[in-house]
Amino acid sequence: MKDETRTRLAGLVLVASGALLGYFGLVSPLLAAEAGKAEVRTSLKATLFAPTALLLGLLLVALPPRLFARGAAPTWLVDADSRRLGLGGYVLVGALLLLGLALHVWVQSRLSELGYA
Repeated sequence: MKDETRTRLAGLVLVASGALLGYFGLVSPLLAAEAGKAEVRTSLKATLFAPTALLLGLLLVALPPRLFARGAAPTWLVDADSRRLGLGGYVLVGALLLLGLALHVWVQSRLSELGYA
């Protein structure tokens, strides 16, 4: 399989995973609360990783695959030799995880507005 196809496929898997996590971690609990269900559960993991998977997957699908070729990514983002994140990669993933944490706090506050503890 060509590298371009593998990159796009990985992006699609991440987008699908992010969408599923977003549905089960964000949408489903809010719909259950608005329907007046007796018990509503949320998942911190789902709300943390949903935006991370979704946005990183969209980047893999939307950006040209040559950006992900070995040695093509900026070294501050990814070190191609060790295949580890650089400082910029950690900052990017950290920002996406903070976005997920903010979403979790928002869902919790919305649930408390609807009368759930």
